[in-house]
Amino acid sequence: MKTLFDYQVVCRQDDNGSFVAYVPAIDGCHAIGRTPEEAQQELHNVFTMIAEEHVERGQTLPNDVELAISVARKWDWATPKPLGYFTECHDQDEIEESNWFAAHGLAG
Repeated sequence: MKTLFDYQVVCRQDDNGSFVAYVPAIDGCHAIGRTPEEAQQELHNVFTMIAEEHVERGQTLPNDVELAISVARKWDWATPKPLGYFTECHDQDEIEESNWFAAHGLAG
């Protein structure tokens, strides 16, 4: 039987100052705490509960996923952009992604 140590765990600080820990490979496997340690301890409890539910249903837990780390920057909407800066994008996230790829010579 898989344990929490078989998975990559992400722990990050939320906008409100609390910490969120989660397992990207398992839907619903997330927890919140006042500290990273508290969030990870609660995540252990959540994982145990989800694993027990899978056993009861005769299901196996999913395989882990591979995570890629990227560095994001805050988008500056106040600074004017040169003509052609925006491509055929439909929302702000796509615009940022498109510009990042173009800036790194990966636009295609």
